[in-house]
Amino acid sequence: MEKRSFTLRLPADLDKALKELARSSNQTKSQVIRDAIKFHLEQNTKRGDRHE
Repeated sequence: MEKRSFTLRLPADLDKALKELARSSNQTKSQVIRDAIKFHLEQNTKRGDRHE
């Protein structure tokens, strides 16, 4: 899969919260966002499986 990069313009309070979370978990802000997206997608997949 080809990697792509892009810039997110986040509200200041959300950006600050992500930076704090990244610092406390010893990750980069990008890793925190990527993990959150992955978790969200996994939860939606599990939810979809239950409805079949």
